[in-house]
Amino acid sequence: MAYGVTVDGFIKKLYEVILNEKKADALALFGADADLTDTSPLYKFIQVCAFEEANLWNMAEGIYYSGFVSTATGASLDKLGELLSIIRIPANKATVNITFNGINGTFVGIGQGVQTIDGITFQTTTSGTIAGGTLILAAEAMGYGIGWNVSSSTITQLVTGIPGVTSITNVAAASGGTDIETDAALRLRIKLALEGSGNATIEAITQAVLAVAGVTEVLVIENLTLHNINVVVKGPAYSPLVTDPVYVAIDETRAAGIAFTWQNPTGVTCYASCTVDVNQDIYPTDAITQIEQAITTYINDTLGLGDDVIYAKLYDVIYNVGNWVIDVTALTLDTVTPPVATVNIVISNIQEAETVIGNITATINPISPP
Repeated sequence: MAYGVTVDGFIKKLYEVILNEKKADALALFGADADLTDTSPLYKFIQVCAFEEANLWNMAEGIYYSGFVSTATGASLDKLGELLSIIRIPANKATVNITFNGINGTFVGIGQGVQTIDGITFQTTTSGTIAGGTLILAAEAMGYGIGWNVSSSTITQLVTGIPGVTSITNVAAASGGTDIETDAALRLRIKLALEGSGNATIEAITQAVLAVAGVTEVLVIENLTLHNINVVVKGPAYSPLVTDPVYVAIDETRAAGIAFTWQNPTGVTCYASCTVDVNQDIYPTDAITQIEQAITTYINDTLGLGDDVIYAKLYDVIYNVGNWVIDVTALTLDTVTPPVATVNIVISNIQEAETVIGNITATINPISPP
């Protein structure tokens, strides 16, 4: 059997094959009576050599597949994207306005920490003095990702108390927090760039719009009866102006005579509630936050335009949070609060599922492991 790079792709030599080959070589070299029992020094030496060679085959396989868009991951995929001037979209920090209530004349400086009851922390980026009983300051998340897009009225605590400040809150939800682009999303953009080298195709339009700053996902819906297209764009807010970058990208790429419209996806707000048995000996102090964050990430990050929220998948998400999760004893998923349904949330191709930490409620029940 051929190994390495073959007409069928890369064929890796497995440890068992290597071990048998080395045993055969040993018998040929030392004679048929060579001691190759499991505990013999010669057999142990052969095992070590076979294991090291198997590692080299694993490495060679990884190098081979790192050169293809469909199989490369991480930094290798980044390098392939650079060949087309496509860079992985970085994570961003959420921003929010914080209202400080208190005594007139009280000064609040830059860098003041504020947080939710779950410990999601922001830091002020401006300063000011309370007048008329209130002061509104901009704040930025202390970390990157969608997990900091917290709901309104959830940032209610000062990390360090300020004399004269009696309460704080965020009237509006935090926004702008995004996770770093996944391998799957980057791989799709690279493939679309290769496929969309010509104009007037769905792939070309998709790639042209993806190239607009801030756009993270695109769906082109073609109506063959009416001979028009509707482009659903996740990212920048819709603008009817003909100078809008999204409008320009579609207009310059569409086929002549094909009318078009574009829109932002309609958000379908999702709510979930779960009760989870956890190992009382090893569960972390932030177990609830981890569970709620995992579900939030699944809905906001894993799902794309038109993807249904699969009820059964939430079980997998929760079980994969940590080895301290024992059982999910209750789970509801809905578009209303409190959630009561136990079925999938169906999302159309012009919609996207969305949620925030405040819409996901986890309750834990520490128990002795079975």
